[in-house]
Amino acid sequence: MNKKTRTLTLTAILIAITLLFGFTPIGYIQTPFGIVITLMCLPVIIGTLTLGWKAGLALAALFAVTSIAKIPSDVFGPTLLAADPVLLMVNIIVPRLLIPLVVALVYRVMHTKRELLNIGVAAVAGSLTNTVLYLGFLYAFFSGIVASGIIISVALLNGIIEAVVAALLCPPIVRALRKTVPPLGRGASAKQTAAE
Repeated sequence: MNKKTRTLTLTAILIAITLLFGFTPIGYIQTPFGIVITLMCLPVIIGTLTLGWKAGLALAALFAVTSIAKIPSDVFGPTLLAADPVLLMVNIIVPRLLIPLVVALVYRVMHTKRELLNIGVAAVAGSLTNTVLYLGFLYAFFSGIVASGIIISVALLNGIIEAVVAALLCPPIVRALRKTVPPLGRGASAKQTAAE
């Protein structure tokens, strides 16, 4: 199997995982308190660090699509949609699309010789990008609907759990996948791949 075929295969696998996560309870874990913990950032981060930011952006867009599909079943979704559908779309889409850009940028500026640390920091940055921006927009756009106490609780619970999961899972997975799908382009480095 040549490099192009391996790259296409990995892309297809990450798309399938994103869809599986998006449309099953695996990707959106509902807590008893109505707070949802999401693992949807993981395929986006992994895709960005193995295939480049453009592939990551495509996976992030798919993440956004699954989030939109979840609106009717979300605790606040129907209320927020009725209040302002345009701002709700901004609230959902923009944080997702910024994940791969932040991951690629942070990874590119990391200069330590410990590759797992570089990947871990980039993964945490990507996870926090989604959490902080989503909740920040939620507060800015819908603070009259969603209590600030709930937003703070979600930020503390989700933000910490999702960042820790990203930090623990992404480095070994990315390192293993890079052995299967080497950096894109002849002589390309892993950092160049993330930036492509």
